[in-house]
Amino acid sequence: MTKSVKITIATTVIAIFGVLVYILYIHQDKPNLDKASTPAIIKFEYIKPPMTMTSQEDAVSYLLDNFWDKFNFTDTLFVTQKTELELAVSNYIYYLSLGDSVDVSKSLSSLIEESHQNQEMHYAIIDNLTKYISDPNSPMRNELVNVSMLEALIASNKTDSIEKAAHIYTLNNVRKNMVGSRATDFDYTTKNGDKGSMHALKSKYTLLLFYNIGCHTCSESIAELYNNSNIKRLVASKDLTVLSINSDKTSWEEGKIPAEWIDCRDDNSCIDDKKLYDIPAIPSIYLLDEKKNVILKDSYSLDVIHFFTPNLK
Repeated sequence: MTKSVKITIATTVIAIFGVLVYILYIHQDKPNLDKASTPAIIKFEYIKPPMTMTSQEDAVSYLLDNFWDKFNFTDTLFVTQKTELELAVSNYIYYLSLGDSVDVSKSLSSLIEESHQNQEMHYAIIDNLTKYISDPNSPMRNELVNVSMLEALIASNKTDSIEKAAHIYTLNNVRKNMVGSRATDFDYTTKNGDKGSMHALKSKYTLLLFYNIGCHTCSESIAELYNNSNIKRLVASKDLTVLSINSDKTSWEEGKIPAEWIDCRDDNSCIDDKKLYDIPAIPSIYLLDEKKNVILKDSYSLDVIHFFTPNLK
């Protein structure tokens, strides 16, 4: 799977939701002009925090507790009229992204239990949650919320054993090399035949770029990073080491990787065979600090550029 390029810099909530509403709108079913056959239109009833509640933290906590209070989980019209449910889930994810971990876990656990009133509704909600918080190309992707959702699904006694096993497998992958943790070490071989280990690299920052030969999006990301003046300056000063990991074990990409970077392969297949890194799409970029702790995980070139652009922080 190849990542599509997305802009994540300085976007506002309104802009994100404007794009989301547009995408959902163009995919919704066309209205039937025959009034006799037009299905009933249903609307999700949103909860508002009390007027006396002035702090954002309290308002978010209240909304996470009560977001689904007026929703009828047995009304499958929300399943057939997909747009309305999808918009509701996307708004819910926005509040999840603002909530603290305790409120998020509590809210998701409650939602999962309530959704089981109707299996069709349960899967529709979980599918929408998964699409937005775990898909590599989603602008609302959120690893912490994804972990909380998977933990809630695993903890629920209404999740069958086969699904639970799948959720456990996914959760183990998601938890690999999370932001704040120390990135897993691996050995590599350069194009010149030199051997090395990732942890042995000495610089203030290390950038890992997993790429495929012939990947157009990879070429675009490499060019964006290489042509950025801040990144060039950091590489030249040895404050940033870029380690590009070629997934092809039989050939090298000629002329793609800048000479100032370390172009290498995982010749021992330890990354693939031992599943050291969860790489759902290519390219996949990790930014590490001096101690090899993860700053950015499975990010985009523009995220890295933003990180190294002081006036945008």
